[in-house]
Amino acid sequence: MPHTLAQCCNPRFPSEVVAVMRSGGKCMVHTAQCRALNRVNPARLLPAYWSAHEVGIIVPMTIIVRDRPGFLADVTKALYQA
Repeated sequence: MPHTLAQCCNPRFPSEVVAVMRSGGKCMVHTAQCRALNRVNPARLLPAYWSAHEVGIIVPMTIIVRDRPGFLADVTKALYQA
């Protein structure tokens, strides 16, 4: 099912999560303790869980480099090795 992680509570594995059905058939995933859930119609709440097939997490990242030949390959290699 199409989903988006809520920015208000920033749910991360393995926290307990709840989904809110939005218009267009997409769900917004919140932590179970998110205060924003107090304002949601309870009929729109859906049980949610982390898939056993999750292979990572989304991490915001800023990379500052000097432009030079091969820098993208070097950054990619460093991320792969990490």
